[in-house]
Amino acid sequence: MGGAPSRRISGRESAWEAGKKFPKWSAKRILDEYPLNLFVIGRQASVFLLISSIQPSLMEKKPMIPEVKFIRRVQRSFEFEIIGNREIMQSILPGNRTPFQPHRLDFFGILFIREGTGVHYIDFQEFKYQPGSVIFIAPGQVHAFDKNEDRDTCFMLFTRRFLEQVSLQSELFRYLQLYEHGLYHPVLNLDPPHFNSLSSLVKRMKEEYYAPEDYATSEIIQSILRVFLLTVDRIRQRDLTKMPRNRHRTEFLKFRELLKEHILRERQVGFYADAMHISYKKLNALIKEITNTPAKAYINEQLTLEIKRLLLHTDLSIKEIAYRAGFDQPTNFVKFFKRYAGQTPARFRKTF
Repeated sequence: MGGAPSRRISGRESAWEAGKKFPKWSAKRILDEYPLNLFVIGRQASVFLLISSIQPSLMEKKPMIPEVKFIRRVQRSFEFEIIGNREIMQSILPGNRTPFQPHRLDFFGILFIREGTGVHYIDFQEFKYQPGSVIFIAPGQVHAFDKNEDRDTCFMLFTRRFLEQVSLQSELFRYLQLYEHGLYHPVLNLDPPHFNSLSSLVKRMKEEYYAPEDYATSEIIQSILRVFLLTVDRIRQRDLTKMPRNRHRTEFLKFRELLKEHILRERQVGFYADAMHISYKKLNALIKEITNTPAKAYINEQLTLEIKRLLLHTDLSIKEIAYRAGFDQPTNFVKFFKRYAGQTPARFRKTF
């Protein structure tokens, strides 16, 4: 038997070199001497070699999108915060990331733009903003700020528990709708009267938040936020009444809730139609009316978005993500993703 190499080397090329240098070694001994893990069969000098990539522990970690938890900068007894552009620009996120890099929140966000133009990134898309824009960011969405130091903005952050405290029982569903990008555009551009009205509410919330906490501070902020959300909801309702798709809004939102829960397990339109107790034809018609996309294509687009989040937010292998997304064969998963994302999962992950 040949002697052991003077140093341990890992990687596919090293395994081939071992086969050339030590042709009498067994595959088992190569595995003992080289830290390998994912195996395919190759043939070298009449010996079957197990060739693989480097062990995960030796590989460079895949980049992950950090999840930002709700943490107060100012000590308060309630789960609400309001910050300006300077605080946004100076923020340090988990993993020493900046707010200009993709990250996801585990709470609700409302970005109120007083001055400045630019783009905000939500779920891998660019959305332009201008003075008077209001941007809604839902928990779990991947987003990033642009590097605009001249922007005058307020960023309101709050948890679902705080939103539930703000809302009457009948209102919560209406407020959650504002974050449904399948129904509403994530950016609302206000006309001057509504901008002035909402701007005064934001100013009042900020004053109350940064004053020393006093009796009913939380309740006052909740009341102002409630008026803010109701005003936005009224504006949105007026927009919807001008559109024929308004009549299917409630059914569409039920479909969206089911989709969020089952998207990684169910891709068939019939499953969602049965769960909603309506026909396949009716579900397809209402989704197409609201989104201008057939139901099957819409479901596939939403699945692609969820896969993108998994690719960037986790260090799961592409094979593991394929199985989690309901694909029996990774090759079918790659074909699916490339069709809807325009590139392979590996390239998408590497790009970000």
